[in-house]
Formats: sequence, structure tokens, C-alpha cells
Amino acid sequence: MPTLREVKKRIRTLESTRRIAKTVGMVMVVILLSISVSNAQAPDRVVNQKLEIGLRGGVSWARFVGQDNNPNADPRKGFTLGGYARIPISSRFSLQPDVAYTQKGESVVVIIPDDFEEIALSFEVDYIDIASLISLDFGWKWNVQPSLLVGPWLAFNVNSQRGAGISIPNVNTSWGLVFGGRARIGADRLGFIFDVRYSLGLSDAFKNDDDWTPDDFDPDNPGIPLNLDVKTNALLVTLGLAIW
Repeated sequence: MPTLREVKKRIRTLESTRRIAKTVGMVMVVILLSISVSNAQAPDRVVNQKLEIGLRGGVSWARFVGQDNNPNADPRKGFTLGGYARIPISSRFSLQPDVAYTQKGESVVVIIPDDFEEIALSFEVDYIDIASLISLDFGWKWNVQPSLLVGPWLAFNVNSQRGAGISIPNVNTSWGLVFGGRARIGADRLGFIFDVRYSLGLSDAFKNDDDWTPDDFDPDNPGIPLNLDVKTNALLVTLGLAIW
């Protein structure tokens, strides 16, 4: 018979699958409604139907969420820097792939079970984020064009550490969904971009070992994994420049 730990893990997996299916369903409904609304409207000065390439950079606020998240943890304030391209696919829609280096993680106070000592730790997990977004582009007004963004992202870990430079050995490749919007200022080839997006993590941030217990935790031992059932969410605010 399965152990209590295995039963709990199966329940968490089922709940996670249901959340993912619900989120994907909501995204599909939003996309279909957006297409219906955009097709019913006249193309009021749509964006120039040309390829756009640009750079963007800004700040990120990230934290862990999920089964083992600490509600008292502070989000990690970092930066994000990368580039993007916009490929028009209709008078209202564009495909926007982008790549960025993004700092994620959080800061939390950990209690060591043996002596109940409190240790403040910062978990710093940096990724190369790759997103493939669909952009719903609205008409121009006062030389500004707003857009809504939605689509999947995939993140590859390139640097991770906790505390004083101790590596985290069990970071997963993560994936999820992005929701947000942007505003382009300037209808000419050169334009400024203001972008706000929320990165919703749908996969486990760490590879977990069911045999691990809190008593195994040693903040000074680089061989002990960060055994947390959490996902990574982040708010990203960037400024960009369309250079082509």
C-alpha cells in the first residue's frame, strides 16, 4: 500500500494538474474573445505591419508559491534584461518571441530544527527566460499604442545559490504562462516601450526527494537539496527601445 507521503504527493499532483488545466482553459477563452472583439472592430490605425526588433530591461519582483511557501518571505528584487521581436500576423495580432536574463528567488528566515536557531537566507535563482507571446494590438491614440500579451514561457537555470554563495543543486527547468501588457510610444521605426507582465509558474521550481526531512537541512552543506514543493512567480516591469 502507498505511504501517507506518497498519497499526499499524488493529491498535490492531481491538484496541480487541475490548476494547470483551468489556467490554460481561461487563457484560451481570453484569446478567443479577443479575436472575436478585434474582428468585430474596424482597424483604427493599426501598427505598421513590419517586423519590430528591440531591447528591454527593468526590474523583477519574484517569490515562491505553493505547498511549502513561506507567507512571511520577502520577494527577491532583481533585474531582467533581454531582447524581443514582433512579427505581425494580422491587422490586430502579432507574435512576440523574447529572451531575457531574469533574477528570481526570495528571502526567508529558516528555523533549524535541532536548536530552533533562526537563519536569514536569500535564495537567488537566475534564469534565461524564453517566451512566445501573442499580442493583441489596439489602435493608436496620442501617438501611443497599447497591447495585451499572453503566452507560455520556459526558463533555464544558469545560476543559483542560497546564503553565502552555496549552490542549490536541484533546480528544475521551469515553465508557465505570462500575462501582461505593453504600450509603444512613437509610431515611427524608433519607439519606446513600456512593458508590465506577470510570470505565473506552473512547474516545480526544484527536484524534490521524498525521503528528505527538515532534520536533514544544513545551511552550510552544499550537498543538501532545497527540498521545497514550490513554484516561482514574478512581476516584471521593463522599459524598452524598438531599434528596428
